Amino acid sequence: MSRIDFDDSQSRDISAVFSFIPFKENNNVKQPLPAELGEGYVTTIHLGPSMDVMIHSYRLSVNLNGVKKRGEGQKDNVVFSFRSVFTESIAGNTAEPNTAVSLLPSVQISTGDMEIDFSFPVNTMINTIILTVHKSLLLELIDGNDAKILLQTLIAQDKPFLYEEFISPAIHDIAAKILKPEVTGELSTFYYRIRCEELILMFFVEFLKRKSLGNYILNPQDVKAVYRVRDKIISNLTAPPQLSSIAEFSGMSESKLNRIFKQIFGNPIYNYHQKFRIHEAAEMLKGGKMTVSEVGYKLGFTNLSHFSKLFKRYMGEKPKRFSRK
Repeated sequence: MSRIDFDDSQSRDISAVFSFIPFKENNNVKQPLPAELGEGYVTTIHLGPSMDVMIHSYRLSVNLNGVKKRGEGQKDNVVFSFRSVFTESIAGNTAEPNTAVSLLPSVQISTGDMEIDFSFPVNTMINTIILTVHKSLLLELIDGNDAKILLQTLIAQDKPFLYEEFISPAIHDIAAKILKPEVTGELSTFYYRIRCEELILMFFVEFLKRKSLGNYILNPQDVKAVYRVRDKIISNLTAPPQLSSIAEFSGMSESKLNRIFKQIFGNPIYNYHQKFRIHEAAEMLKGGKMTVSEVGYKLGFTNLSHFSKLFKRYMGEKPKRFSRK
């Protein structure tokens, strides 16, 4: 397996793999990915001293593994990673898109000094928007907001944190406007900054549905184990996860696993599994090739009335109406 490892003296974080990009000299320019890595591009846009955005759109031609190391001086930055938030085909790409669970549509938010392990198989399609924002700007954005107590608690944490949410339709819409900007030229930076602030806003709309943040101190080994658990439980959407066997798989006690899983994903394991099933159902209904009953039965729902109620709870409307969009 080809490996690009960032845990060495020459590189400290994931940006080392993209050292080919002359960031300062090429603001808002599509930089082609080196042929030995894959096909596509990376674009960096500087939005002032407190915010940068990177747009990643490429297909990997290697298996990519590594660790985003704790960045020196990065503890005051917050990184928003909007994964699989848009769809953009790569010219000349004849490979089937890889559907690795690590690239399911999601928003991951972490401090710049949070160590994160990652692994992307060959042919993975990466369509991601990454925002790096200084904590001082985030506090400024939420100043006067009714929900600022919870958000201030999040931002003011003095320890590394990591949370993940599903991508909402509103976030998809904003990402599309970033990929195809309505304003160019002299006002383009102004435009991108507003759109990026909208992405942050809509992430917080979803994030504030949580009742609490959790205060368990995360270490890289626990984070890696919890993501392995997440991948395992969504690999079979037709059967509910068994906590005892999942805990044994993770190497943690049931109580510890539940606590860390809920802290990162905002839901206990069983509820997350149910929510993921419904999001998968929504994606299947979007294609228009399957009926509501076919989708429900395929995902293991034997009671379609129960399926309809769950769908409405998570998606805001019944599946039949959703499928007509």
